Amino acid sequence: MISRFFKGSLEHELFLLRCILVPLWTVYWCFTNATLADLLLLYTAVAIGGLHISMFAHRCWSHRAWKPSKWLNRYGLFMHTIGFFNFSSLWVMVHRWHHHTEDTPEDPHSPYYMPRWRIIFYPRIRKYRPEYIKDLVKDRDHVFFSRYFYHINIAVWIVMYAIDPSMSLLGFWFAFLGAYSLKQRLINSIGHADPVNKGTCNRPIWAWIYLDGEPWHDNHSREPGNWKFYKHWWQIDVSAYCIWIFTKLGWATATQQRFRKFQ
Repeated sequence: MISRFFKGSLEHELFLLRCILVPLWTVYWCFTNATLADLLLLYTAVAIGGLHISMFAHRCWSHRAWKPSKWLNRYGLFMHTIGFFNFSSLWVMVHRWHHHTEDTPEDPHSPYYMPRWRIIFYPRIRKYRPEYIKDLVKDRDHVFFSRYFYHINIAVWIVMYAIDPSMSLLGFWFAFLGAYSLKQRLINSIGHADPVNKGTCNRPIWAWIYLDGEPWHDNHSREPGNWKFYKHWWQIDVSAYCIWIFTKLGWATATQQRFRKFQ
């Protein structure tokens, strides 16, 4: 069952697209075609996309800190899939692996043992740790969206082309995918502890605006099962605000589970 997530996954090709080719297109698009309105739209789209990563891939699927309704979970899986960054299962695998080995040589993206430029620009994982996702390989929804990852994306691109044969919509979408991929890698770099000033929650002001509460990494490291990363009112955490709204609407429940459940 676990091998389904890896055999024939085209992971190397996906890495080349999401981390190199598509971000290069984003840079080209921004300098050649984009107006100020286009750039603001791109920023907004990436900000909304980042919320889905923070809420679903990180706090929900990796840590089980909250539980969405079935339809909300499928919505999150669909949005994660068309973000074209990685299968939900692989994202969770790497993140749980990171927490189990945090700031050790085994950590897949620690600034202590890996230069930040590599975390941002070349975060390639050369081995798989399927023992971290034994729960997800039994989940039919995760299996479906992982198995049909490429099919769903190609279908979305075809629909976009049918809507706008001039390719403007597709051009914008691929610019979004490149910026979205970079944002997730920035979270792994900026959101994590500073090797020089370990123990501080301080981050640049743009970081907590752009990274959806993820820069409060020290709070999260102390309580990985908590869906709220903020400890003080001034620590902006948009993802937590959204999850709180979901619980009030009856679309989700907060579970506050400990990460060691998955060890």
